Amino acid sequence: MSAKRIVSAGVLVFLCACGQGSVGKEVPAAQAKAASKATQPLAVTKQFNVEMDKLIVEESAYVDGLALRLKDGGAGAVLTEAPLSACAKLAISARGNLEFNATTYGDKPTLLLIRNDEHPNGAILKLEPYVTTTLEDALPALVTDGDNLIAKGDVGDAGWGSIDPTRYGSEKAPHVRLNVKLPYASLAKVDALAADASAEAAWLRDLQKKAAADTQAVVDGSLQVNEEDSSSYSTTSSWFEILGSWGDVNVVALATDTNCATMVLRTPGFAGGYREAIVETRSIDNVRKVIAARTESMDSV
Repeated sequence: MSAKRIVSAGVLVFLCACGQGSVGKEVPAAQAKAASKATQPLAVTKQFNVEMDKLIVEESAYVDGLALRLKDGGAGAVLTEAPLSACAKLAISARGNLEFNATTYGDKPTLLLIRNDEHPNGAILKLEPYVTTTLEDALPALVTDGDNLIAKGDVGDAGWGSIDPTRYGSEKAPHVRLNVKLPYASLAKVDALAADASAEAAWLRDLQKKAAADTQAVVDGSLQVNEEDSSSYSTTSSWFEILGSWGDVNVVALATDTNCATMVLRTPGFAGGYREAIVETRSIDNVRKVIAARTESMDSV
């Protein structure tokens, strides 16, 4: 699969200000300064602990993120310690839920900046598989109006008010340092034919044809899920439904990246609406496997 390719009828649009590279040997000071800023983390968390009278510093840097306007009327951004693939960004955006499954972000914790009915003053949460921890229960610096989600400045006390790091030769520090300005991701109707005519769409339709003879065998052969994960049953049943029951399927959004592809599928519903699915795939030993799938009924408008 080609790296970092995005085509869709609902292609994921990441509005961003991208710098242009210099062709000459010397880079102007302004451009060099801008490039330096671009490499700075979006957020840094720090916490001081004391063990046997020794200061322990826990620090994490978050280098990538995705901002969304949420279905419940709120807004937020998820920040990750490693770059997010285009596949993950489409899956998150199509669901409209920044914390739908923390395992999608990998083994390391992620940060969630959120403002909604539950957190009207904003909050910083740490997401881990099956665990959500509130790092800061108020984030006045979070700005959710306009085209970008913005959060800049220092928040809280890395010692949580109970540890004075200067006693151990260190300096006081904020609990979270933020430098976030992220455009809101959205699904925009662009190039429907390209998404539906892609190699990924052809792969899906070929599997549907094979599944007509033995759906379960095709499902088992194309899945790669962790049976111990609570979401594996949902993925298996959704994928079985798509291959065994869905007829007229259109790929309405597609994002590909290194060794992965995410598709948003639609098929006509029974009462004027439609069924939608988000299917995440990964190349494993040079074979495309489904690692997550979810279906949902959408009401007619």
